[in-house]
Amino acid sequence: MEGNEHKISLQNCDFNKKRTRLNSPFSIMACELIGINDKDLFFISKEDYIHQNQECINLTKELQDERYEHFNERRLNLIEEAKKKREELMNESNNKSKYATFFKNDPLKKSASSDTVIKPGTVNGFGSSSAIKEEMERLKKMKERQEINIRLQIDYECAMEEIRRKNLEKMRLKEEKEERKRLEKNNKLIEKMKKEEEKEKFRKKKEEEKHQKMEEKRKTEEKMEKMKQEEEQKKLVEEEKERKKQILEQEKREKEFRDKVFQMNQQQFNRLIEKQKELNEKDEKRKIFMEKKKEENKKKIK
Repeated sequence: MEGNEHKISLQNCDFNKKRTRLNSPFSIMACELIGINDKDLFFISKEDYIHQNQECINLTKELQDERYEHFNERRLNLIEEAKKKREELMNESNNKSKYATFFKNDPLKKSASSDTVIKPGTVNGFGSSSAIKEEMERLKKMKERQEINIRLQIDYECAMEEIRRKNLEKMRLKEEKEERKRLEKNNKLIEKMKKEEEKEKFRKKKEEEKHQKMEEKRKTEEKMEKMKQEEEQKKLVEEEKERKKQILEQEKREKEFRDKVFQMNQQQFNRLIEKQKELNEKDEKRKIFMEKKKEENKKKIK
């Protein structure tokens, strides 16, 4: 018991804790027979798994989770398969021990061994003719028992070989089934990845088309806005020109009016001057007339 306390086997190893190495012969042999390394049976975190499998880095979180779950499921299946193989090896070893014990404790074999001992009282190991005949019978029986033992040994070896062959065939079929499942799952995974890629391409294409339409709409709006601004600018220029034209015409009309008013005023002023002149002349004439009249009156008075 003390010699087994430090042994680490498939049965007592905790594959979810810190990694160690199996040192139990049956466990090591079981792993070798099913073609796995015992380090592949220990738990690793999702981050470490993705880091060790670079192809998973660019996958979506959903696909990463699915790949990691598949890895853990296969790891647990391998642990169970290795444990079963270990049990088969231990049972096979126990069967061999039973057969060896049977051959070792065979009473016929012991009898044959005791029968070969030369009894005292015989001459050179042989007695009378009946003793020789008896000895020959014993030798014959011993030979028959040896042949039976040989046949039993051969049958045992054949049975063990048949068990090994069936186990290998069973393991091969199981591996093929596992491989088919793995391929099917991988194919499904690949198909799913392809669908995801197609979906992503379609989404990107839609986004590009949407972006292109928005860009075209923006350019059209910018063009329309530019044209509108140009039209407004042109309209403003025309309005400014028209305003200036109106101002000039107004100024011209005002100038013509001022000139006309000035001319009219000038004419009126001239008429007033003429009239004043006429009045002055009349007044002068009246004065002269009055003077003359006064002189005449003076003369008359004298």
